[in-house]
Amino acid sequence: MKKFNPKRKPDKLPFRKVAECYLIYNNKIVAQDAGNYLSLPGGGIDRGETPEKGAKRELLEEVGAVLKGNMKVISVMTWDWDPSWANNEKRKKRFMKFRGEKVYSMFGVVDEFIKPNNADDDAWKGKKVMSFKKATEIADRVLKKDTPPNQYAYNLTKLNIVSTLASVHSKKLLN
Repeated sequence: MKKFNPKRKPDKLPFRKVAECYLIYNNKIVAQDAGNYLSLPGGGIDRGETPEKGAKRELLEEVGAVLKGNMKVISVMTWDWDPSWANNEKRKKRFMKFRGEKVYSMFGVVDEFIKPNNADDDAWKGKKVMSFKKATEIADRVLKKDTPPNQYAYNLTKLNIVSTLASVHSKKLLN
């Protein structure tokens, strides 16, 4: 692994594939307020995994979510990491290996929660769900106050998806 270099040349590096899951459970969204971002379950898609398979694995590891049916990809986008993103050793290693993320936004409905099967201590602590209104407020706050320029499109996409789900939910189009 190359030593951390904040001025690395990302053009030849691949994007890290990740799944970000927008899940509904009992008329709420599975999300947490992480201070400077809205945390949604998901994570890295391993080599050889489809986005759906990687997302399901991550859901069981992080929140223990068992889904009703399959998840659907609702958005795919890429974004480049700024050196400020690499703010811990794990991220510094990823920063040298990848240029940014290719984010597969997935939608699904949770049937039940079981004990997370996480070996990496990435399991969520505390409440797993919040109202759509609160999630929209957090995503909006993050976009306005805590978004670095290179991450704007990513955070705007997150706000748009959460806002759309909130609107669809309020019109009782989701069950």
